[in-house]
Amino acid sequence: MASQEIRNVALKYSETKSFIEGGQKYEIKVKISFDDDCNNKCFDFSVTGEIVRITKNGRRIDEMSGCIHDEILRYFPKYASFVEMHCRNREGMPIHPFANGFYHLTHGNTQTLMEDWWITEDDGEKAVRLFKAVDQEEFTYLLYKLGFIERAKWKAEAAIQKLEELTGKEWVNPYSPEEERLYKMPEGLFEKVEQRISEGYYTEETVAQRAKDEQERKLNEARQKIIDEARVKTEKIRVERDIMLFILDAGLPIDNVIYYSHTKRVVFNWQDSSYRSHISWEDLDKLMAKSDEEYRIPAYTIFTLEEAYKQKKDRGIVIMGDGFESCWTGEPLPYPHNSHNFKRQIHQDKK
Repeated sequence: MASQEIRNVALKYSETKSFIEGGQKYEIKVKISFDDDCNNKCFDFSVTGEIVRITKNGRRIDEMSGCIHDEILRYFPKYASFVEMHCRNREGMPIHPFANGFYHLTHGNTQTLMEDWWITEDDGEKAVRLFKAVDQEEFTYLLYKLGFIERAKWKAEAAIQKLEELTGKEWVNPYSPEEERLYKMPEGLFEKVEQRISEGYYTEETVAQRAKDEQERKLNEARQKIIDEARVKTEKIRVERDIMLFILDAGLPIDNVIYYSHTKRVVFNWQDSSYRSHISWEDLDKLMAKSDEEYRIPAYTIFTLEEAYKQKKDRGIVIMGDGFESCWTGEPLPYPHNSHNFKRQIHQDKK
Protein backbone atom coordinates (compact mmCIF):
# COMPACT_ATOMS: atom_id res chain seq x y z
CA MET A 1 0.00 0.00 0.00
CA ALA A 2 1.29 3.44 -0.91
CA SER A 3 2.40 5.71 1.93
CA GLN A 4 0.47 8.83 2.87
CA GLU A 5 3.21 10.99 1.32
CA ILE A 6 2.81 9.21 -2.04
CA ARG A 7 -0.97 9.53 -1.92
CA ASN A 8 -0.73 13.22 -1.06
CA VAL A 9 1.20 14.12 -4.23
CA ALA A 10 -1.08 12.09 -6.52
CA LEU A 11 -3.21 13.98 -9.04
CA LYS A 12 -6.83 12.86 -9.16
CA TYR A 13 -9.71 14.40 -11.05
CA SER A 14 -13.27 13.30 -11.76
CA GLU A 15 -16.18 14.75 -13.68
CA THR A 16 -19.80 13.66 -14.00
CA LYS A 17 -22.24 14.21 -16.83
CA SER A 18 -25.89 13.21 -17.30
CA PHE A 19 -27.42 12.02 -20.56
CA ILE A 20 -30.60 10.44 -21.84
CA GLU A 21 -30.64 7.46 -24.16
CA GLY A 22 -33.66 5.45 -25.24
CA GLY A 23 -35.83 7.40 -22.86
CA GLN A 24 -33.65 6.39 -19.90
CA LYS A 25 -31.65 8.77 -17.79
CA TYR A 26 -28.00 7.93 -17.22
CA GLU A 27 -25.03 9.40 -15.45
CA ILE A 28 -21.43 8.87 -16.51
CA LYS A 29 -18.42 9.66 -14.37
CA VAL A 30 -14.86 9.82 -15.63
CA LYS A 31 -11.97 9.37 -13.21
CA ILE A 32 -8.49 10.50 -14.19
CA SER A 33 -5.54 9.83 -11.92
CA PHE A 34 -1.79 10.04 -11.94
CA ASP A 35 -0.58 8.10 -8.92
CA ASP A 36 1.37 5.18 -7.52
CA ASP A 37 -1.36 3.46 -5.56
CA CYS A 38 0.27 0.10 -6.32
CA ASN A 39 3.54 1.24 -4.73
CA ASN A 40 5.57 0.40 -7.85
CA LYS A 41 8.01 3.27 -7.28
CA CYS A 42 6.69 4.84 -10.46
CA PHE A 43 3.68 7.10 -11.13
CA ASP A 44 1.39 6.19 -13.99
CA PHE A 45 -1.88 7.33 -15.54
CA SER A 46 -5.24 5.70 -15.11
CA VAL A 47 -8.49 6.64 -16.85
CA THR A 48 -11.61 4.75 -15.84
CA GLY A 49 -15.28 5.47 -15.65
CA GLU A 50 -18.66 4.28 -14.46
CA ILE A 51 -22.18 4.57 -15.82
CA VAL A 52 -25.33 4.29 -13.72
CA ARG A 53 -28.94 4.20 -14.86
CA ILE A 54 -31.33 6.37 -12.86
CA THR A 55 -34.87 5.06 -12.63
CA LYS A 56 -37.98 7.22 -12.35
CA ASN A 57 -38.08 6.73 -8.59
CA GLY A 58 -34.45 7.83 -8.31
CA ARG A 59 -32.91 4.41 -7.88
CA ARG A 60 -29.34 4.17 -9.21
CA ILE A 61 -28.40 0.95 -11.01
CA ASP A 62 -24.82 0.20 -12.06
CA GLU A 63 -24.59 -0.37 -15.82
CA MET A 64 -20.86 -0.57 -16.48
CA SER A 65 -17.52 0.51 -15.08
CA GLY A 66 -13.77 0.22 -15.55
CA CYS A 67 -11.83 1.02 -18.72
CA ILE A 68 -14.92 2.15 -20.65
CA HIS A 69 -12.82 4.31 -22.93
CA ASP A 70 -15.23 4.33 -25.88
CA GLU A 71 -17.99 5.74 -23.66
CA ILE A 72 -15.59 8.23 -22.05
CA LEU A 73 -14.46 9.50 -25.45
CA ARG A 74 -18.07 9.78 -26.55
CA TYR A 75 -19.15 12.01 -23.67
CA PHE A 76 -15.79 13.56 -22.73
CA PRO A 77 -13.90 13.94 -26.04
CA LYS A 78 -11.83 16.73 -24.49
CA TYR A 79 -10.08 14.11 -22.35
CA ALA A 80 -8.83 12.02 -25.26
CA SER A 81 -5.24 12.94 -24.43
CA PHE A 82 -5.68 11.27 -21.03
CA VAL A 83 -7.30 8.14 -22.46
CA GLU A 84 -4.28 7.55 -24.67
CA MET A 85 -2.06 7.85 -21.58
CA HIS A 86 -3.86 5.06 -19.70
CA CYS A 87 -1.34 2.69 -18.03
CA ARG A 88 1.64 4.78 -19.15
CA ASN A 89 4.26 6.10 -16.75
CA ARG A 90 5.38 9.68 -16.35
CA GLU A 91 7.58 9.33 -19.44
CA GLY A 92 4.69 8.11 -21.58
CA MET A 93 6.04 4.57 -21.77
CA PRO A 94 3.50 1.75 -22.17
CA ILE A 95 3.88 -1.45 -20.13
CA HIS A 96 7.11 -3.31 -21.07
CA PRO A 97 7.62 -1.01 -24.07
CA PHE A 98 10.57 -2.78 -25.67
CA ALA A 99 9.62 -6.45 -25.29
CA ASN A 100 5.92 -5.91 -25.96
CA GLY A 101 6.63 -3.52 -28.81
CA PHE A 102 8.87 -5.96 -30.64
CA TYR A 103 6.36 -8.75 -29.98
CA HIS A 104 3.62 -6.70 -31.65
CA LEU A 105 5.96 -5.95 -34.55
CA THR A 106 6.84 -9.61 -35.17
CA HIS A 107 3.29 -10.88 -34.71
CA GLY A 108 1.59 -8.53 -37.11
CA ASN A 109 -0.01 -6.29 -34.46
CA THR A 110 1.08 -3.11 -36.22
CA GLN A 111 -2.05 -1.19 -35.18
CA THR A 112 -1.22 -1.70 -31.49
CA LEU A 113 2.37 -0.69 -32.14
CA MET A 114 1.25 2.48 -33.89
CA GLU A 115 -1.10 3.37 -31.04
CA ASP A 116 1.58 2.72 -28.41
CA TRP A 117 4.00 5.13 -30.07
CA TRP A 118 1.60 7.57 -31.78
CA ILE A 119 2.91 6.54 -35.19
CA THR A 120 1.16 8.16 -38.17
CA GLU A 121 1.79 8.58 -41.89
CA ASP A 122 3.67 11.77 -41.06
CA ASP A 123 6.45 9.64 -39.57
CA GLY A 124 7.21 8.35 -43.06
CA GLU A 125 10.67 6.82 -43.35
CA LYS A 126 11.14 6.71 -39.59
CA ALA A 127 8.16 4.40 -39.22
CA VAL A 128 9.36 2.24 -42.12
CA ARG A 129 12.77 1.93 -40.50
CA LEU A 130 11.25 0.98 -37.15
CA PHE A 131 9.00 -1.65 -38.71
CA LYS A 132 12.07 -3.27 -40.29
CA ALA A 133 13.80 -3.84 -36.95
CA VAL A 134 15.43 -7.26 -36.97
CA ASP A 135 15.59 -7.93 -33.23
CA GLN A 136 14.49 -6.38 -29.95
CA GLU A 137 17.82 -4.67 -29.47
CA GLU A 138 17.60 -2.85 -32.79
CA PHE A 139 13.93 -2.06 -32.12
CA THR A 140 14.82 -0.47 -28.76
CA TYR A 141 17.70 1.44 -30.32
CA LEU A 142 15.46 2.84 -33.07
CA LEU A 143 12.80 3.96 -30.59
CA TYR A 144 15.43 6.22 -29.04
CA LYS A 145 17.35 7.09 -32.19
CA LEU A 146 14.31 8.07 -34.25
CA GLY A 147 12.68 10.17 -31.52
CA PHE A 148 9.74 7.97 -30.55
CA ILE A 149 10.85 7.89 -26.91
CA GLU A 150 11.19 11.68 -26.86
CA ARG A 151 7.71 12.05 -28.33
CA ALA A 152 6.25 9.85 -25.58
CA LYS A 153 7.98 11.97 -22.93
CA TRP A 154 6.61 15.31 -24.10
CA LYS A 155 3.10 13.87 -24.48
CA ALA A 156 3.29 12.63 -20.90
CA GLU A 157 4.59 15.99 -19.70
CA ALA A 158 1.71 17.72 -21.48
CA ALA A 159 -0.79 15.35 -19.86
CA ILE A 160 0.68 15.97 -16.40
CA GLN A 161 0.51 19.72 -16.95
CA LYS A 162 -3.11 19.51 -18.09
CA LEU A 163 -4.03 17.38 -15.07
CA GLU A 164 -2.30 19.90 -12.81
CA GLU A 165 -4.54 22.59 -14.30
CA LEU A 166 -7.67 20.50 -13.73
CA THR A 167 -6.78 19.71 -10.12
CA GLY A 168 -5.19 23.05 -9.30
CA LYS A 169 -2.29 21.14 -7.84
CA GLU A 170 1.35 20.88 -8.88
CA TRP A 171 2.87 17.43 -9.07
CA VAL A 172 6.24 16.95 -7.39
CA ASN A 173 8.00 13.65 -7.95
CA PRO A 174 8.47 12.08 -4.48
CA TYR A 175 11.05 9.58 -5.74
CA SER A 176 14.75 10.16 -6.16
CA PRO A 177 16.38 8.96 -9.41
CA GLU A 178 17.77 5.99 -7.49
CA GLU A 179 14.34 5.01 -6.13
CA GLU A 180 12.20 5.56 -9.20
CA ARG A 181 11.63 2.60 -11.49
CA LEU A 182 11.58 3.72 -15.11
CA TYR A 183 12.18 1.87 -18.35
CA LYS A 184 15.68 2.56 -19.58
CA MET A 185 17.81 1.53 -22.52
CA PRO A 186 19.97 -1.41 -21.42
CA GLU A 187 23.51 -0.35 -20.64
CA GLY A 188 25.81 -0.54 -23.65
CA LEU A 189 22.97 -1.27 -26.08
CA PHE A 190 23.38 1.92 -28.09
CA GLU A 191 27.07 1.26 -28.74
CA LYS A 192 26.39 -2.43 -29.48
CA VAL A 193 23.78 -1.68 -32.15
CA GLU A 194 25.88 1.12 -33.63
CA GLN A 195 28.78 -1.29 -34.03
CA ARG A 196 26.51 -3.89 -35.60
CA ILE A 197 25.24 -1.32 -38.08
CA SER A 198 28.82 -0.40 -39.05
CA GLU A 199 29.60 -4.09 -39.55
CA GLY A 200 26.56 -4.63 -41.76
CA TYR A 201 24.83 -6.88 -39.25
CA TYR A 202 21.38 -5.54 -40.18
CA THR A 203 21.76 -5.52 -43.97
CA GLU A 204 19.27 -7.62 -45.93
CA GLU A 205 21.99 -9.99 -47.07
CA THR A 206 23.32 -10.78 -43.60
CA VAL A 207 19.82 -11.03 -42.15
CA ALA A 208 18.89 -13.50 -44.91
CA GLN A 209 22.08 -15.50 -44.24
CA ARG A 210 21.36 -15.67 -40.51
CA ALA A 211 17.82 -16.83 -41.24
CA LYS A 212 19.22 -19.53 -43.50
CA ASP A 213 21.76 -20.59 -40.87
CA GLU A 214 19.05 -20.67 -38.22
CA GLN A 215 16.82 -22.79 -40.44
CA GLU A 216 19.71 -25.19 -41.01
CA ARG A 217 20.45 -25.30 -37.27
CA LYS A 218 16.84 -26.18 -36.49
CA LEU A 219 16.88 -28.83 -39.21
CA ASN A 220 20.04 -30.40 -37.79
CA GLU A 221 18.60 -30.18 -34.29
CA ALA A 222 15.43 -31.96 -35.43
CA ARG A 223 17.52 -34.57 -37.24
CA GLN A 224 19.67 -35.20 -34.17
CA LYS A 225 16.56 -35.47 -32.01
CA ILE A 226 15.22 -38.21 -34.28
CA ILE A 227 18.55 -40.05 -34.11
CA ASP A 228 18.78 -39.73 -30.32
CA GLU A 229 15.20 -40.87 -29.78
CA ALA A 230 15.75 -43.83 -32.10
CA ARG A 231 18.93 -44.72 -30.21
CA VAL A 232 17.04 -44.71 -26.91
CA LYS A 233 14.23 -46.84 -28.34
CA THR A 234 16.70 -49.24 -29.95
CA GLU A 235 18.60 -49.64 -26.69
CA LYS A 236 15.35 -50.27 -24.84
CA ILE A 237 14.42 -52.99 -27.34
CA ARG A 238 17.90 -54.52 -27.11
CA VAL A 239 17.75 -54.63 -23.31
CA GLU A 240 14.32 -56.27 -23.36
CA ARG A 241 15.56 -58.77 -25.95
CA ASP A 242 18.59 -59.73 -23.83
CA ILE A 243 16.46 -60.02 -20.70
CA MET A 244 14.03 -62.38 -22.41
CA LEU A 245 16.89 -64.48 -23.87
CA PHE A 246 18.51 -64.62 -20.43
CA ILE A 247 15.28 -65.93 -18.92
CA LEU A 248 14.66 -68.38 -21.76
CA ASP A 249 18.21 -69.75 -21.66
CA ALA A 250 17.88 -70.22 -17.89
CA GLY A 251 14.95 -72.57 -18.51
CA LEU A 252 12.17 -70.29 -17.28
CA PRO A 253 8.96 -69.43 -19.18
CA ILE A 254 8.57 -66.02 -20.82
CA ASP A 255 4.82 -65.93 -21.44
CA ASN A 256 4.01 -64.19 -18.16
CA VAL A 257 6.88 -61.82 -17.56
CA ILE A 258 7.21 -58.07 -18.21
CA TYR A 259 10.11 -55.64 -18.08
CA TYR A 260 9.48 -52.17 -16.61
CA SER A 261 12.31 -50.10 -18.03
CA HIS A 262 11.52 -47.05 -15.88
CA THR A 263 12.07 -49.02 -12.65
CA LYS A 264 14.46 -51.65 -14.05
CA ARG A 265 12.24 -54.42 -12.72
CA VAL A 266 11.57 -57.76 -14.46
CA VAL A 267 8.30 -59.05 -13.02
CA PHE A 268 7.09 -62.65 -13.30
CA ASN A 269 3.46 -63.70 -12.79
CA TRP A 270 2.30 -60.19 -13.68
CA GLN A 271 -0.87 -61.55 -15.34
CA ASP A 272 -3.16 -63.43 -13.00
CA SER A 273 -4.65 -65.91 -15.44
CA SER A 274 -4.89 -69.68 -15.44
CA TYR A 275 -3.52 -70.17 -18.94
CA ARG A 276 -0.31 -68.24 -18.19
CA SER A 277 2.81 -69.77 -16.62
CA HIS A 278 3.48 -69.01 -12.97
CA ILE A 279 6.78 -69.52 -11.22
CA SER A 280 7.81 -69.72 -7.56
CA TRP A 281 10.63 -68.04 -5.70
CA GLU A 282 12.52 -71.36 -5.92
CA ASP A 283 12.07 -71.28 -9.71
CA LEU A 284 13.37 -67.71 -9.83
CA ASP A 285 16.53 -68.82 -8.06
CA LYS A 286 17.44 -70.77 -11.20
CA LEU A 287 18.60 -67.48 -12.69
CA MET A 288 21.48 -67.57 -10.22
CA ALA A 289 22.87 -70.60 -12.07
CA LYS A 290 22.95 -68.72 -15.36
CA SER A 291 25.70 -66.22 -16.12
CA ASP A 292 24.35 -62.86 -17.32
CA GLU A 293 27.69 -61.69 -18.73
CA GLU A 294 26.86 -62.20 -22.41
CA TYR A 295 23.46 -60.47 -22.22
CA ARG A 296 24.40 -56.91 -21.28
CA ILE A 297 21.58 -56.44 -18.84
CA PRO A 298 21.63 -53.00 -17.09
CA ALA A 299 23.20 -53.01 -13.64
CA TYR A 300 20.80 -53.19 -10.68
CA THR A 301 18.02 -54.74 -12.71
CA ILE A 302 15.93 -56.85 -10.33
CA PHE A 303 14.09 -60.03 -11.33
CA THR A 304 11.13 -60.48 -9.02
CA LEU A 305 7.58 -61.78 -8.69
CA GLU A 306 4.36 -59.78 -8.94
CA GLU A 307 3.53 -60.32 -5.27
CA ALA A 308 6.68 -58.45 -4.21
CA TYR A 309 6.50 -55.81 -6.94
CA LYS A 310 2.91 -54.97 -6.05
CA GLN A 311 4.00 -54.31 -2.46
CA LYS A 312 7.02 -52.29 -3.68
CA LYS A 313 9.42 -54.74 -2.06
CA ASP A 314 12.83 -55.38 -3.55
CA ARG A 315 13.07 -59.15 -3.37
CA GLY A 316 14.65 -61.28 -6.05
CA ILE A 317 17.73 -61.57 -8.25
CA VAL A 318 19.84 -58.44 -8.73
CA ILE A 319 22.07 -58.02 -11.78
CA MET A 320 25.10 -56.22 -10.32
CA GLY A 321 26.84 -55.40 -13.62
CA ASP A 322 30.46 -54.34 -14.15
CA GLY A 323 31.66 -57.95 -14.07
CA PHE A 324 30.18 -58.71 -10.64
CA GLU A 325 28.09 -61.83 -10.09
CA SER A 326 24.35 -61.48 -9.65
CA CYS A 327 23.03 -61.83 -6.15
CA TRP A 328 19.82 -62.29 -4.20
CA THR A 329 18.21 -59.34 -2.43
CA GLY A 330 15.48 -59.36 0.15
CA GLU A 331 14.30 -62.05 2.54
CA PRO A 332 13.37 -64.82 3.00
CA LEU A 333 15.82 -66.57 0.71
CA PRO A 334 14.47 -69.43 -1.44
CA TYR A 335 17.22 -71.62 0.01
CA PRO A 336 19.39 -71.28 3.13
CA HIS A 337 22.31 -70.44 0.86
CA ASN A 338 23.18 -69.54 -2.72
CA SER A 339 23.99 -73.08 -3.74
CA HIS A 340 24.76 -72.58 -7.42
CA ASN A 341 28.08 -70.78 -7.17
CA PHE A 342 30.26 -70.24 -4.12
CA LYS A 343 31.41 -66.90 -5.59
CA ARG A 344 27.90 -65.49 -5.61
CA GLN A 345 27.00 -63.34 -2.68
CA ILE A 346 23.85 -62.63 -0.72
CA HIS A 347 22.82 -58.98 -0.71
CA GLN A 348 21.26 -58.43 2.72
CA ASP A 349 18.77 -55.63 3.22
CA LYS A 350 19.81 -53.14 5.89
CA LYS A 351 17.99 -53.66 9.14
